[in-house]
Parts: sequence; C-alpha cells; structure tokens
Amino acid sequence: MGHPLSGVAPTINWSALGNVIVVANWKGGVGKTATAVNLAARQASKAAVDDDAVGTDRGRPKRVLLVDLNGQGTASLLLGIKGKAGVDDDGLGLFQAIVTHTDLKPARSVGGRADLDLLPGGTYVSMITDAIGSRMKSAGGAASVILSLAERLQHLAPNYDVVIIDTPPENETLLLIALGVARFVLVPIKTDDSTRLGLLQLASYIRVAMEHNPFIMLLGVFVFGSGHSSKAIRAEIGRDVARDLGDATLVLKSFIRFSEGVAADSSRYGRVAEELSREIENNPSWVKRRRGEAKDSIVVSGASKGVAEDYDGLGDEVFALAEKKRAELVEKGLWP
Repeated sequence: MGHPLSGVAPTINWSALGNVIVVANWKGGVGKTATAVNLAARQASKAAVDDDAVGTDRGRPKRVLLVDLNGQGTASLLLGIKGKAGVDDDGLGLFQAIVTHTDLKPARSVGGRADLDLLPGGTYVSMITDAIGSRMKSAGGAASVILSLAERLQHLAPNYDVVIIDTPPENETLLLIALGVARFVLVPIKTDDSTRLGLLQLASYIRVAMEHNPFIMLLGVFVFGSGHSSKAIRAEIGRDVARDLGDATLVLKSFIRFSEGVAADSSRYGRVAEELSREIENNPSWVKRRRGEAKDSIVVSGASKGVAEDYDGLGDEVFALAEKKRAELVEKGLWP
C-alpha cells in the first residue's frame, strides 16, 4: 500500500468503508458541524438503548465515530471536551495519521457518552493542507493525498456502526480527503442562492473524488436553519435544488429549524440538542431568575425540544435512506 507522502495511491478495502457519511458543503455557515455532531450523538444514544434491549446481539460492536476534519475544532466544543487534556488533542492525531501515516486513535466515550468516540479537529488539522497540499499538483500525489484518510480509516471503520465526518468550508484539500473516504455525502443548505452555489461547487469536487473513490454517492440535501413555518420557502428551494441536481429524490423532507438559543446553549454547555431538551424541566423559574437566585443554574432554550425532534427526524430519514441505497446496490452486485 502507498504511503500518503510517497506519491503512490494506497490500496483501499472499500467494503470496510460502507458506513462512512460525510457532511459537506463548499460554503460555510450552513450547519455542517451542528449536523454532524447532533446526528453522531443521536445515533450513539440509540446504540446505547439498543444495547440495553432484550434480545440484541451483545457481541456486535455498536458505536459511533465522529471525525472532525475541521481546523476550528468546533465538534469538541459542542460535545463539552474542548481543551480537555488527554481527550482533545487539537487535531494532532488526524494530522499525524494523514501526513505521517500513524494509526488513528479516537478519544473514547467523549463527554461521558458511552457509545460515541471522536477524532478531534483543531489547529493541527488546519496545518494538513500546507503539509501535503503541494502533492495535489501531480496525478500520483493527488491520489495519495485524496485517499490518505481512507487508507487509515479502513482499519478502524469496521469497529463502528457509523462513521460521520465533518468537513471545513472552502478548503479543497481537506474536502477531497473527506470525499475520498465517503460512501455517502449529506449536504445541509440554507434557503438562499449562495448555499446552492456551494452545493454545485461541492458536486464538482465529488466528481473529482469519484476518480479515486468509485463508491461515493450523494445521499441527500436538506435545509438547515429555516423558520418552522417557512414551508413555502423550503418548497421553493427544494424545487431549485432538484432542478440543479436533476434528481428530486435527493431533496430530503427533513429540515432543521432555526434557533439562535439552541446554538448558543450547545456551545456554552457542551451539549447537543437532545441533551439540552432533557434539561428544560430543570430550568429555574422566571421568578428565581429575576431574583438572581439562579446564577449557577443551567438555563436552556425551550426551543431545544423542537430542534432535537428535527434532528431525530433527519436521522431517521438519513439512515433509512442509506440502508435502502445499500440494499439496492447489493442486489445489483455493485456494493463492494
């Protein structure tokens, strides 16, 4: 197999990477990280419930791996482990795996979430482009770079039910590295034309990645950060996206509603929407807050319940669709 710095494309066992979902859009600010983190935590929570259920196969691993391929390291912040010694390595592990071919070593059970592991992003991830980006100028070098994470992750992915990868905005090298390992690509968009352009730019990078990863496919596009009652606007953007892509089935029914409060609470408390929603009943009363008796209390937005429901619906749709696609390709003999 090729070393990522050798200029020789590594050999990939594509059957080991059938559970990888990449959340991507060329444009920033469309909810990629929030989506990746919330879906990962949601699936891990469901895995924990399944493990406790009577009659489940306890010998089968049931875990979720979240990969933060973003120099901001926001996933660690939203999961409450930002800067935590021994857990948040600021992206060093990913840097070493992609650049120097070392093994991936995820942080286990992040933030006390028993079935969720994390490969943190951060400062070191932002250095990857400078370290290996120049190799993109040659065909052999480009292949070795684009498949560098796939080569490392193929040894780890079979230990998980699902691997979810967050991607940075407007970074060609890191985006192609993520697409090089993707089986499915999930795209959040906003209800404006600029994010549609981001989607079209992403589609062009998917075509580039397909030259090295023949099994990558666009799973679906959904609206992020839309008003709950903005049905007509979402319907319009859905028609536009269907026309852009030439396939109406790629437009998902699910959407994530807009809530500044939930976004702020997630960053402040290091909890995802589902976890925040469980804290609503513990909110101190308005009277206590007015009297200054709740200074040390966690006060979460009441909107977290609705946002958590949105992520639950999105998760149901995404993972059901991924399983349907897999079954169809298996039947056709096209699944590795």
